[in-house]
Amino acid sequence: MRKVFIAFLFLIPAFTGAFELRQPMDIPIVLAANCGELRPNHFHSGLDMKTNQQIGQPVYSVYDGYLARINVSSVGYGNCLYVNHPEIGLTSVYAHLDSFEPAIDSILKAKQYELGEFEVDFTLDSLQVPLKKGERIATSGNTGSSGGPHLHFEIRDMVTEEVHDPQMYYNIEDNTRPRFHKIYIVPMPGEGVVAGSAEKKGYTVEALKSSPVKAYGRIGIDVRANDYMSGNANVYGVHSLKVEVDGVTTFHYVLDKFSFDSTRYINSFIDYAMWYTKREMTMKTYLPDNPCLQYIKEQKGSGYIIIDENRDYKIKLTIDDFRGNTSTLNFTIQGDSTVIPVVSAYNGGEYFNWNIPNELKREHAYLYVPKASLYNSIYFKYAEIPDSTGYSNIHQMHYATEPLQKFCTLVIEMTNDTLKNKSAYYLAQKDRNGNWSYMGGTYLDGAMEVRTRTLGDYKVLADTTAPAVTFLGKIGSVIKFRISDSQSGIGGWKATIDGKPAIFGYDAKSKILYYQFDPKRVEQGKNHNVEVSVFDKCGNTTVRKAKALW
Repeated sequence: MRKVFIAFLFLIPAFTGAFELRQPMDIPIVLAANCGELRPNHFHSGLDMKTNQQIGQPVYSVYDGYLARINVSSVGYGNCLYVNHPEIGLTSVYAHLDSFEPAIDSILKAKQYELGEFEVDFTLDSLQVPLKKGERIATSGNTGSSGGPHLHFEIRDMVTEEVHDPQMYYNIEDNTRPRFHKIYIVPMPGEGVVAGSAEKKGYTVEALKSSPVKAYGRIGIDVRANDYMSGNANVYGVHSLKVEVDGVTTFHYVLDKFSFDSTRYINSFIDYAMWYTKREMTMKTYLPDNPCLQYIKEQKGSGYIIIDENRDYKIKLTIDDFRGNTSTLNFTIQGDSTVIPVVSAYNGGEYFNWNIPNELKREHAYLYVPKASLYNSIYFKYAEIPDSTGYSNIHQMHYATEPLQKFCTLVIEMTNDTLKNKSAYYLAQKDRNGNWSYMGGTYLDGAMEVRTRTLGDYKVLADTTAPAVTFLGKIGSVIKFRISDSQSGIGGWKATIDGKPAIFGYDAKSKILYYQFDPKRVEQGKNHNVEVSVFDKCGNTTVRKAKALW
């Protein structure tokens, strides 16, 4: 997406008070999550507003404008509305909704039946659904990948779609400071040492305050910290992080806004390997070779600290939240000249430079890594491991702890191409728990090709088992089926009632396929023949028939 920096001017009215956004709900704003929180592969792009642990809170347009987009999905944002506000150059986003207002719902239903799909994503012109500030548009819910009832609310630039922290526009009370939890001192391989070791070392706040850290050479600092808010026990992300060494700022991170193009760069900001193996999120205060980090406001020497004298280096860490509540941590790194162990990144692998395209060509495997896919240059480790449980050997494509920014092309040759139905084959990757997860792929004359942003162990498997479909009966005016697939996963579904197409919704969390009685489409007071066809991602299909009385 092209960056339009002049769009920053749209922020001016928010700070000058030229306009005021209404709250999206009439209940007090209490946050379950804030904007910019560290999440797997992305920064959290809005505010998660609590709804008293219930669905059904009325949701309103926060300013004059028009409905610009409707998105319905069984995962992700679930039921979601996008409202454009041309007067102020902003878009408001409302996700995980339970229901839409009738006029909006009728547009949605027409599009679903036109396309024959429950999951739709479409735009509207500016004249279709004009909206006034405070006009009701939906009710809050728990749809998509939501972990509980809440409203996910975003503010975006209408032109660039850059995310703004909604706290710019709402005065949410907060008198609680963020807290440091753990600090890691990280020697660069072959260039530094900490406490006599070439390994990174973690320190509690109390330990740092009680005695200096002995180090030498080129080091970095990783920080685990969280924010908290008045009146609840939730844990949030910090708004900014600054590092000063002897009074000089070496690194300063502030997250007020970001683009979706850059959000995946979070994987270079956190210690990705630590997150992958231990699920611990720490923030790095030094830059990778591939430094596309728009939220770094200031850095010196890429944020690394050079300890090259036998003296005390005074370190000051500062974190704050959006309301300016601040915590500082002062500690000392004591220069302790010593022999720095020789540590080589070479592991017998092939050198991949982050700033050029890279290719791995082997007898039974091929990988293409586009330029700037890696955050740092690496020695790429590859191995082919014999395996009789799938349709290919296992191919070690480096390590899953090495993140990728861009999609790469992976091709693996099969050793056992025996199935007539080639669509049953798929590439699978071993996850952190040792399970083989579906990654998809396309059959290419005895090989499988897939686009992936994940390294690690791969092999070809096949799914020849159709999904399980169980009729649960009619509850009130809703009929339900439970559906599941143990291998490739649910790929989609079609349904008819009395032979006519019917749009069934799907809740991926509960694995429930459902139909809400619609008197405009289904005659009341008679038994109806219901038929659902559920197919997995490899095309295996199960058909179930049932009768339902409305």
